[in-house]
Amino acid sequence: SCTCAYGQSGAGKSYTMGLNEKISKGMVTLSLDSLFAKLSAKNQPENPIDYDVSISYIEIYNEKVYDLLDDKSTESILTKGSKYAGSKKVEIQSSDDAKEILAKGNKNRHFRSTILNATSSRSHAAFSIFLNLREKNKEIGAVFYLVDLAGSEGIRNTNHQGIAQQEGIYINKGLLTLERVIKGLAMGSKVVAYRESVLTTVLLECLNTDSFFSLIACVSPARKDHSITLSTVKFAQSCKALENRAVPEMNAYLQKQVSFLMTKTLLFY
Repeated sequence: SCTCAYGQSGAGKSYTMGLNEKISKGMVTLSLDSLFAKLSAKNQPENPIDYDVSISYIEIYNEKVYDLLDDKSTESILTKGSKYAGSKKVEIQSSDDAKEILAKGNKNRHFRSTILNATSSRSHAAFSIFLNLREKNKEIGAVFYLVDLAGSEGIRNTNHQGIAQQEGIYINKGLLTLERVIKGLAMGSKVVAYRESVLTTVLLECLNTDSFFSLIACVSPARKDHSITLSTVKFAQSCKALENRAVPEMNAYLQKQVSFLMTKTLLFY
């Protein structure tokens, strides 16, 4: 499954997802706390279970994937046209472990000051939680992607030049391809343009009607940002047309769970 935070720079996407290790109640912490609590409740002496939880952390910068947890984080592990083979996984025992790992990964991310955000991330970031559960001679694996998408504002709203402008072009390319993929899935298209960007290539296994996808639209309340806010809401509306093909009854349940998490997380500054 996958949850993405979408919206313009400075609207609270990174804050909502909790990819800053100093944020205690973002989606990362809430998701891990909930997961470990349920695993602990299920793991009883009379019916023990064997499991492991691991995480990975990558960024997609200028159409290249960088493993933020690897010692060679400056070397890309994927470029356009290649198949994504995954990144380094680190086993954890609690959400506190994840914070320490996030702190390490964030030192390797690309940030740049913009007119919308003094510490704007110039890449899409994906924090993944992997669960392997072994119980009664069977093993179940699951992965949950938490994606902090780069700002959706157009280049004309940033006044960027040079390297910063090029970053914006790549960011928008990934977001536009993501929009096309989601719209294609919602319309039941037989051919979906996953390979047109590295972002959708990485999210290939969770961007389909057999997986669970949710989007958190982060918007600015400022009047000057009304055009970007409107486009963000329109994109969020198109995502609501997606339905899970494998387990349709899960759609209502997931909507309820996301709504609950949103009440626990501040979406606006």
